[in-house]
Amino acid sequence: MGFNPASLVFGEFTVTLSAVFGGFGGWLVGNLMLLGLAVVIILAAINRVALRQQLGLSNKRLRWHASLGICLFLQYIFYSSNLTFPPVGAFITALTMTVIIGWSLESVAPISS
Repeated sequence: MGFNPASLVFGEFTVTLSAVFGGFGGWLVGNLMLLGLAVVIILAAINRVALRQQLGLSNKRLRWHASLGICLFLQYIFYSSNLTFPPVGAFITALTMTVIIGWSLESVAPISS
């Protein structure tokens, strides 16, 4: 497969997954594991009332930050694969655009804490 975010997190373990499940199967299992890990972390953060109170985060604000993270990730994939930016350039461009989008939307319709 082309872009494999699971290899960035799991490293050489994705090679083992590809050897066991085949090329596409290893890519799919690795990325499903990464998605499951992200969901568990988000659910753990949402259900920790003390953590949320100390950081001043509401469920709305957590969803807002999660959606900005997804936006950053999708832009990185778009810039690196479709527009063939180098990885660092794609990340910097995606981060800049995500911050601009977040700032624009936050200034138009602020999210209450």
